[in-house]
Amino acid sequence: PIDFNSLLFYFQNLPALVSLIDFNGNYIFCNILFKKKFLKTNKSNREIIGKSNHYFFSDHDALILDSNNFSALKLGGTNCFEEIIKVNTVDSEYWLTLKKPVLDTNGKILFLISVSVDITQKKHEEQKLGFNIFGDQNQPYLNYIYGDQHFSYLDQGSKLISKPLSDYLCSSSYIALFDNIDNIDDILESNANFLIEFFEVALLNFPGNIYVKDSNFVIDFINLNLCRDIGVKIPKDVLGLTLFDILPHDIAQNITDMDVKLLSTDEIIFDEECVQLDGNERNYISYKKSVFNPYRNERQLIGISIDFTLQKQLERNIIQALKKQTLNQQAKETFITNISHDIRTPITGMLGLIADMKSKVKGHPEILNKISTLEVLTNEFLNFFNGILESAESNEVVSAEKNITIFDIRALVESSINLFKPSLMYQNVDLFSVISKQVPQYMKGNARIIKQIIINLVGNAVKFTDKGEIKVILNFDSKKSLLEIIISDSGIGINQTDYEKIFERFTRLDLSPNSKYSGSGLGLYMVKKFIHILKGSIVVKSKLGQGTSFCIKLPIIVSESQSFIEDAFQNDVIKTSDKSVLVLEDNQLAGRALQVLLEQYNLSVTICKNAKDGIDAAKKTNFSIIFIDLDLPDQHGLSVIEQMRDLKQYVKTPMFILSGYVSKETKEKCFSVGANEAFEKPLRATDVIKILEVYA
Repeated sequence: PIDFNSLLFYFQNLPALVSLIDFNGNYIFCNILFKKKFLKTNKSNREIIGKSNHYFFSDHDALILDSNNFSALKLGGTNCFEEIIKVNTVDSEYWLTLKKPVLDTNGKILFLISVSVDITQKKHEEQKLGFNIFGDQNQPYLNYIYGDQHFSYLDQGSKLISKPLSDYLCSSSYIALFDNIDNIDDILESNANFLIEFFEVALLNFPGNIYVKDSNFVIDFINLNLCRDIGVKIPKDVLGLTLFDILPHDIAQNITDMDVKLLSTDEIIFDEECVQLDGNERNYISYKKSVFNPYRNERQLIGISIDFTLQKQLERNIIQALKKQTLNQQAKETFITNISHDIRTPITGMLGLIADMKSKVKGHPEILNKISTLEVLTNEFLNFFNGILESAESNEVVSAEKNITIFDIRALVESSINLFKPSLMYQNVDLFSVISKQVPQYMKGNARIIKQIIINLVGNAVKFTDKGEIKVILNFDSKKSLLEIIISDSGIGINQTDYEKIFERFTRLDLSPNSKYSGSGLGLYMVKKFIHILKGSIVVKSKLGQGTSFCIKLPIIVSESQSFIEDAFQNDVIKTSDKSVLVLEDNQLAGRALQVLLEQYNLSVTICKNAKDGIDAAKKTNFSIIFIDLDLPDQHGLSVIEQMRDLKQYVKTPMFILSGYVSKETKEKCFSVGANEAFEKPLRATDVIKILEVYA
């Protein structure tokens, strides 16, 4: 048995907000941390007995806490709450609170143990994720999970109040029980025995895990809940042992390393601990402190741990989902960038060739008419494609500001304007850039957005300029770290009254169906949106018939090095790998094309024409990456992935679906059976590079 002074010392110094509350919702006892936080002093316990929540908290918070206390008393067992409490007139704290009733041998509830730990930091982290991990405010929930089985706190061990103490508490006041509590020698022997039992029961029944170690990290006390977690029947089975006698060496060492730091400070330290118990991973929120025990004449470590395995798993799932979402978002942005280049470049080149042919067949009106028709159709397709692309880009606005890279601003500008030079080859329009010497070569920012701004504005200038010049001018204000981009043209100009209107979505100044200036009305709208994301500004100056000038100023960070440059506007750099790849593809030409592509990256490729041969090959050889056609002749690709995932060696192997068309719903189905990603055919070099970067 533990002496009374140690029991009281442990209870008083627990590193959490601990209180005992009677059936009527009035306080019986509070620990030191609770008193210091809400009374700003360590008042005697007599002044606290009988006080309600309204004595400590605002009326609003007191009503919520009263409701939670009565819910716990009514529900029985341990209940867990997330509580939001104002600690001053401005700040609020988030608490993870466990409440557990203590019963006598007849099943009567005598008082409630309430323990709260501060999870404000964790709550802010989950709010950033956009999900509620810990539960709804003031709604009780359970948070224990063991393997595939769920347990409520009712399953935890309990020590009941004896009949003599129960009778005493029912016939006497708590003031009588706690009178002279600080001097056990002056207390009547019967009361002394009651006090020892009272605090022993309170500590043993404590919700969550509590433990006390001496300065040599030897265990002096644990409660019944921790007994169950570590697989012992009663606390005395581990008294005198260390964690190295109970837990795997690496886990015991990690926890002990933290305990060593604790001995040198009086602060409460928060930690998240991961422990393997009975083959299952368990996660705990732990609050620990070291305090000098005058009765033992040494510093002791006192800790509280709350199992939040279920919440941690939810947190991991959310983070994993967000990472996958980020990868998908990056894939979408890469697709938009690549398709912008892959379609605009050849079509603008086609328009240049068409213009050349027109100049050579002026004496052949029939041929000239056909070429002109081809020119109209090509322009219509290009404008249609631009509208689709701009609409797709409009969905990228929310996340676009996250893609920060180091880039070469001169290369970015040149690659942007080169897209339009073929279409101007045979027109009387010069397109060129003028970059000040003060402009640094390397910058840190969002290269994709900056390039899109330039492309949209240059494309706009090309559309409205029949002769003269289009200039892209770059200046840099080193004092304010502002990049100035001026795109000017000698085109038709804009009426001053229309300056604001041109930035509105789906707005065209010439709405006539026969207008030669077609478009979706999204280009300048997107430019303004992108500039807003980059916290920049745009000013337009124009005169009808004399041209237009757009001046953009963007805050930018200068980089001294080209390290980590994202090659967003240059050719992909081939990265090689020595991994083996399995391809399930029934189309011989498609399979051969994919094999040629993959072998460029030093990948060893095996091709199977159906699901059966592919699964047989996978059983004989351990492949590093697997590509599966969605529509194989003998099985559906999703079924193949399910069978592959059942093979022990392929539980974590990257698997990718290939299909002629991949919708959002298709991707969701692919992910649900274990695919890492789904790609549209044909697989591109950029897709292979991304796969190697992420999964190699």
